[in-house]
Amino acid sequence: MIKNDYYHIAMNDLEYLNAVKHLPYYNQHCISCQQIGEKLLKHIITLSYVYDDKDKLLKTHSLRTIYRAINRYIPSFELPEEELANLTDYYFDAKYPGNDFFTATKEDFLKCYSSLMKIIDEVKKIID
Repeated sequence: MIKNDYYHIAMNDLEYLNAVKHLPYYNQHCISCQQIGEKLLKHIITLSYVYDDKDKLLKTHSLRTIYRAINRYIPSFELPEEELANLTDYYFDAKYPGNDFFTATKEDFLKCYSSLMKIIDEVKKIID
């Protein structure tokens, strides 16, 4: 049974992603990386380390916005903002039809996965 919090749901999602990442569904894999990263960052928000408007932060999908809020209160929590912005783009551009839709490649997925691993490492430093 999965615990009812952002961290454990994210870790369950990561287990699933790792089980299927060999399959060539790169759009979905990239979207999963963004979603897992978002849940992990939101977990830090829910731990009361951040005193900004939590409701607003928990509703956004912008990893950079969430990260900046965390970093204001935990300066040692450092992530590459450009990678967070790129990962956020996958939430919309690889998920929904429109002018910005594209088909992700294996290389796109590997970049997303690398960015996700950086998020996981930083989050574990805080919660361990």
